[in-house]
Amino acid sequence: MAGLIEMENLKVKDLKALAKERGIPRYYWMRRDELVGALTSTAANLIKSELDKFADWILSYVPEPIKKTVKEAADKRVERLKERIKRLHEEVEDRFTPKEQQTALKGYLKTHGIAGQRGYDPKTFIARIKPKVLELISQQKKPIKVKFIFTCGFIKEDPATAQIEEELGYFHTEKPEIVTESTDLSDLFDTMTNYLLGLVELFQKQGSGWQFDQIVDICPVKELLLCTQIVDICQVKVQLPCTQIVDICQVKRWKQQGYKSSLKMLVYNFSCYHFTKWVQEGQITQGEFVIVAVLNGITIFPAIVLNALVLVSIWRTPALHTPSMVLLGSLALSDFGVGILAQPLIVVSAAMELKASEWPKMYCDIATVYCFFSSHFCGVSLLSITAVVVDRFMALHLHLRYRAIITAKKVSIVCCGIWLAAVEFGLSFILYGIQKYNITLCCVTGICAVVIIVSYFSIYKIIRKHRNQIQVVGPVNTSCEEDSSIFNVTSSLKYRKSIRNSLYIYFAFVLCYIPCFVAFAYYDITGDNNRSATFVKISVTIVFMNSGINPVIYCWKMKELRCAVRKTLPFSKEQ
Repeated sequence: MAGLIEMENLKVKDLKALAKERGIPRYYWMRRDELVGALTSTAANLIKSELDKFADWILSYVPEPIKKTVKEAADKRVERLKERIKRLHEEVEDRFTPKEQQTALKGYLKTHGIAGQRGYDPKTFIARIKPKVLELISQQKKPIKVKFIFTCGFIKEDPATAQIEEELGYFHTEKPEIVTESTDLSDLFDTMTNYLLGLVELFQKQGSGWQFDQIVDICPVKELLLCTQIVDICQVKVQLPCTQIVDICQVKRWKQQGYKSSLKMLVYNFSCYHFTKWVQEGQITQGEFVIVAVLNGITIFPAIVLNALVLVSIWRTPALHTPSMVLLGSLALSDFGVGILAQPLIVVSAAMELKASEWPKMYCDIATVYCFFSSHFCGVSLLSITAVVVDRFMALHLHLRYRAIITAKKVSIVCCGIWLAAVEFGLSFILYGIQKYNITLCCVTGICAVVIIVSYFSIYKIIRKHRNQIQVVGPVNTSCEEDSSIFNVTSSLKYRKSIRNSLYIYFAFVLCYIPCFVAFAYYDITGDNNRSATFVKISVTIVFMNSGINPVIYCWKMKELRCAVRKTLPFSKEQ
């Protein structure tokens, strides 16, 4: 015992020298506690051997009756020791058993974790967990899909500073494999894990000197898809060489010869629709969060206040209760919703994303609500702008019959239909994923764009035709005939002004929405979750800025609405 106590007082350098002398593997990377533990276990075996020899020597001089009593006591001690060893063995076995963890989607997703152990290389660790993973998969209702996500810790020594650098490698199988009742699970497991081991080896060859250190955790996740199948995903959470187990690891960038990659080592034990992959591979950074928060903070006040003034002004002014103003009110209401709901939610969602591993369920709930409202209000804006352009075309096409056919009540019903139809935007993004949402968005946007272009082209043709008729017939008409012509000067100028106003609104909409369309197109083409998540967050913020620009256009270009807003202001002299 005196030797063990002295060992506690030795320096790390002396402990490493002693470990090297006794042939302990990987002693150089061990911390002080690990070195003492390894040396203690070796010393304990030597002491046990010497004590056994000493006990045999003493027992040779003990009388038989006493020896029998001593033997019984020793047998009891041995049995107790066996029980302890058995419990210890069960604990070791239990370390490789998948343990169920909490998930954000109860009833739809089950996550199990297997804690990694120091001293296991990837091949040995995978072989050790194979029986438990196969047992877990075999217990599931078939068919299922299986995918492995494997993360390992790597270290290397910087020749210039002699310091140990740390890196994380994130590897996953190329595609999910379908498992049925007839599938050979052992062969499937070997095929998928061999692919992962090849990726680990490739990383070490191309990673500029990185060497494997250890595996810390592997989490098989079973996702229950409604009325379809179970998806099994295995993830590996990593512990840095001399620290504790971590749920989230900071971004580290590394370069390969002729290849540049950015790895974000984000592994979570929860799933939240498609947001999980975005957080794992493209979590927002502090700088990106500041950009999102500042841009939304600048535009949120005008979006709320100005759109509220427009809505109140239209409501309080009977002269503005026209079909075109009802459509404009629908657009202002969607912009008001963006300011009061969508913009605060995107800031809160981005803030929660920074702490997604600590509050997974709260992050999932906020991200889902934000996703629904932002998609819904954007859909309302798109359909409302299309309706405004169609209304201007109908006013020209129907002419004198316009007021009789197109009434404020009918347009209000159309607006209600627009708001209900836009619900599909929000639900498609949440329920069906970003790819189907992009398909829906492209189809609806394409239809609206065609309708708008055709409407403006038809308006241009009709106005040009009327202008030519006036130029030809004008010199021959009497003053009485001029009053009853197709377009008198006043109505023509007023109509052209309304067309220009709708064009300003449409151009502002297009300019703000183009970055968002480009971001979603980039995701569809590249499938890059890392950059796509960042592009989408910033581009959606630019989309929200349109809600603060629209009321400025209304008040700038529409004299009647501008006067009504002035009267609505509490400090206005025109009240």
